[in-house]
Amino acid sequence: MNLQPGFVSTRCVLIAEDDDRMARMLAVALRQEGFQAHRVRDGVEALNYILSAKPDVVLLDRRLPRLSGDEVCQMVRKAESVRHTPIVFISGLVAVADRLEAFQLGADDYVTKPFALDEVLARVEAVLMRASHCR
Repeated sequence: MNLQPGFVSTRCVLIAEDDDRMARMLAVALRQEGFQAHRVRDGVEALNYILSAKPDVVLLDRRLPRLSGDEVCQMVRKAESVRHTPIVFISGLVAVADRLEAFQLGADDYVTKPFALDEVLARVEAVLMRASHCR
């Protein structure tokens, strides 16, 4: 899906990840695909950014400092202005019970670490497509 040079996407992805290396890798891959990528390092920053900037999709680590990704997801789902924002959890929690819990919290998708960048990009596109059909 590489976009033409000079094209500026209005699609914004929030990366809520406390691992610098992983966050940089995700940001580079998303930008190469034409997305605007913004990164935060903890749950409080994530919630504040979601409420103020209203990103198109959120990549959310479940284990964030200050507020967990689970708490952020629950709060977003209760906030009228952003409750339909697609949330893709990215987590090292790989058990089926962990994934099911994330969906019960309101996640739209779930990717386990380690992951393939192409898979994350495909999932971002898929949740955006579903979200656009629901509006």
